Amino acid sequence: MAGKNYFTSLHLIKQCFLRHGSHASSMRVTRKTPKMCIQYICNSRASFHSSSVACGMEEFFDQPENWGKREIKVGRAWRVGELRIKSNEDLHKLWYVLLKEQNMLLALEYACKQEHHLFPNPERLDKVAESMSNIETVVKERNKAYMMLETGETGDRPGGKVKDIYGRFEYRDFQECHVPEELNPVYEKYHYIPHPELDRLNLLYSEKLRREETYRKNEKRRYLQRLFQKFPNMDVEMLKERYPDIDIEEIRDSPRSIGHHDNNRA
Repeated sequence: MAGKNYFTSLHLIKQCFLRHGSHASSMRVTRKTPKMCIQYICNSRASFHSSSVACGMEEFFDQPENWGKREIKVGRAWRVGELRIKSNEDLHKLWYVLLKEQNMLLALEYACKQEHHLFPNPERLDKVAESMSNIETVVKERNKAYMMLETGETGDRPGGKVKDIYGRFEYRDFQECHVPEELNPVYEKYHYIPHPELDRLNLLYSEKLRREETYRKNEKRRYLQRLFQKFPNMDVEMLKERYPDIDIEEIRDSPRSIGHHDNNRA
């Protein structure tokens, strides 16, 4: 009898599924519902709905109290220093919160363009992107520290400078499986072919880049000279950390860094 009742209960549960759908949450309990089915439905609902989660289309739109507003008060982006003190689990949760916010803002921006309305506070997208970039920076720092401790290497993908189709050098990450040049159709299509005019153009372009770099470096030197004229007792170590490509002590001892104050009087 026990085996017969067991198979009878399975048959009743199967009939309930065929009648009410494949999801237990769509079943309706009535007086004619067998007791075994009621127990199965209750257990199924407890396993399917363990927490109150809203995953509808309303997740792609802002809060109803913000609809129609031209300005919404928002905070700033997450800073790197604030993210460094958080655990990996908190960073993981925060990443998906920001990803969800980014999807909502992009959907809202698209809807505003379609309806020819003003998108309120478009800088929110920039703040979310900055926060996500800072999270990536913190995660890369931790991965690098872990790999250096375990293997002695940074763990980053190796790369190098190669020539593009115009003969200019650019940095590219090496692929996991290198394809020989003679078997790579992409290389055959986009590899650099030496040409006198391109070589001459690359020389002129390199000279232009060097001049721009020299101009920016001279601008920094003149700026530091003006700072030493006004503030001769500045922290040299801080300036060295901020401007590693400039000789701070040479600029401090330069005659152009002498200002009109008591420290420079004979």
